[in-house]
Amino acid sequence: MEEEKKLYPLRFAPVAVEHAWGTEVYQLADLGVIDSEACSGWLSGDSLSDIMETYIDRVVGDDVYYYYGRQFPVAVRSLQVTGRTPVWVCPDDKVAGERYDALGKAKLWYVTAVRPGARVYLGLEKEMTATDLYRACMDGSLGGSLHAETPSVGQWYLIEPGVLHGAEQVDLVEVSEASLLDISVFDWDAFLDSEDLGVVDAMDFIRLQAHDASAAAPAPQHHHHDEIRPEGRLTDTLAEIEPFTVTRVRLSDALHIYTEQFGSFLAYSCLEGGASVQATLDAGMERFHVGKGETLLLPAEMPDFFLVPENRDTVLLETRVQPSQSPDSYINTDAEPFLEGEDYSKDEDLDDRIDWSLAHPDN
Repeated sequence: MEEEKKLYPLRFAPVAVEHAWGTEVYQLADLGVIDSEACSGWLSGDSLSDIMETYIDRVVGDDVYYYYGRQFPVAVRSLQVTGRTPVWVCPDDKVAGERYDALGKAKLWYVTAVRPGARVYLGLEKEMTATDLYRACMDGSLGGSLHAETPSVGQWYLIEPGVLHGAEQVDLVEVSEASLLDISVFDWDAFLDSEDLGVVDAMDFIRLQAHDASAAAPAPQHHHHDEIRPEGRLTDTLAEIEPFTVTRVRLSDALHIYTEQFGSFLAYSCLEGGASVQATLDAGMERFHVGKGETLLLPAEMPDFFLVPENRDTVLLETRVQPSQSPDSYINTDAEPFLEGEDYSKDEDLDDRIDWSLAHPDN
């Protein structure tokens, strides 16, 4: 029976949406109007929402299912901003649930390319009153009150609900809660009509205080397991909040990861180079490629897998979810992706278990 088949790493067809300011490409999303469709394996053609409806906790893990239900909890998209986005703000889960019956939207922006004039806008340069903010949105003067930064490739921004934000002339990968609630409160170029702006609805949750620039691009969180390992992996935890944990992985050698400890799916978004995920499934050891600009979803039911670089400079974002309010939380957030006491730098079976035909790091 199909239900007895093992789930496998899932790749989804990208969904591109064109805007006056550029292009957004959804790599992984269960958002109703945007519903990613699997494009490989025996689930090819099924949408992420259908896969969640059928396999639920097998995809996301028990803890995530108990907290989020059938909603896949995160979304990954790339933003190619060739103009200037509107200024957005997002509600938190409480406001979004009460007003829109939806999740709120915390997000992480990771910069992948910049062009002349690149800017990221985050919050207000100086504190404003609600009245002054409303007037600035309506008369077109808000831009002069925003805190602006010149981004660089490899920089990231954790954007919390209530923070005004926007961008121009920059490419970003965004990891966020699964929500469409990017509320436009100001449009520089007047592509939006005033009635399309949500400043009135958002006024009570917009942060009116001056933005803390030190929090815009926080330093990596170096836990004891964030280090260069014998296998050559360097990891930085970029965000560790209830909606998601995002880790940057610089991969130069094969890594054996034990998924069971996380109690969550893992999603790998490739920023540079390429990698293959290799796992033992129904037909034996199988390989699944993830290239630059792609995201691969690894279901929670997979007990372990190998992550193998195809290029020396492979860089990935790893996303997972660990809701702190889960009723049966048993996850150790400091656990390493290795069995205790094992030294995988001397694993005699490592080369035998990995198919290196797709792994050719540049010399």
